[in-house]
Amino acid sequence: MGTRVDRAGGLVALACLALSVVGCSGGPAASSAGEAQTPGVPSTSVTATKQPTTAPTASPLPMLDLLWESAGVPAASGRAPDTYSPAIDPLTGDVWVAVSFDSIIWIFGKDGTFKNTFGHYGKGDGEFSFVRPTCTPCGAGAMAFAKDGTLFVADVGNQRIQKFDPKHKFVKAWGSFGAGDGQFADANQIATDGTFVYVSDDARGDLQVFKTDGTFVRKIVGGEGWLAVDPSGTLYVSNRAGVSKYSAGAVSVVATYKLPDFPRASLIGLAADGAGHLYYDAQADDRPYVTLALGEFDLATGKVRLWANGGETIAVTADGTGIYEANFVTSAWPKATLRKYAIPKP
Repeated sequence: MGTRVDRAGGLVALACLALSVVGCSGGPAASSAGEAQTPGVPSTSVTATKQPTTAPTASPLPMLDLLWESAGVPAASGRAPDTYSPAIDPLTGDVWVAVSFDSIIWIFGKDGTFKNTFGHYGKGDGEFSFVRPTCTPCGAGAMAFAKDGTLFVADVGNQRIQKFDPKHKFVKAWGSFGAGDGQFADANQIATDGTFVYVSDDARGDLQVFKTDGTFVRKIVGGEGWLAVDPSGTLYVSNRAGVSKYSAGAVSVVATYKLPDFPRASLIGLAADGAGHLYYDAQADDRPYVTLALGEFDLATGKVRLWANGGETIAVTADGTGIYEANFVTSAWPKATLRKYAIPKP
């Protein structure tokens, strides 16, 4: 029997499954996975701001310029929810972000204007449960767009993957709880290159590869981690050991990179632009789990740039000029929002 240590310090048993903790989004007390939650109604009064909800950090590192910070509808569950796993719609440029404890998705325009919500809590088609079943309280809700606008959502609490067409219509779902091929226990990361869908499962301790129709291809035991696919379709996976670059379909590792270590910190989140840069956050291992730095790693030269801002999960524009940050609610980020920062040229 495997066990998992969550951020509250408790132990959660996970029978017959391997354990490998990569990261866990903590926050206010979550509702149980069986408690119904209903999303709010979009409000046209919600606008983006250039004033962050917290004062600048005391870190000696430089700060990126905040382009905007924005929130969607108030938390229907009555609590401040996490935001998790921003993803950019390639057809519109809109940015989507999961609202973990409400089990919905917020959609923003490129200027930070709140547009709508997508989905709601439940077990049916197009419904989600973004509360992770293997630690309490932990939120997730990872998603990934293919270049044609097809959307894949890691419906972590329902142990399945859902697929939507470029018009956001439900296509199919696959998966169930378990340790077998095509099953999930804690599918908290997902990425796609348009040919394959990659799902990292923290509790199973593996990376599973599927065709976009849900057909199982292979699994990589010990390959779990934070996932990113760059505009060329190359897959990167990060964990405490560093970053692995995979061949198409994750057949083999073709390169490895060691990112700078931070004392008592974990490297979390991962994003890749089209100019050969990886982006990641360094998050303190101890409460209140504040972000210590946002890093940019040049794959060609190994050069690192660090900034004092950051969140937990990230998405970067293809040209590497802007980055979206989401985060769970802490004293350093007390309100559930999405932030966009400008990335300066080297």
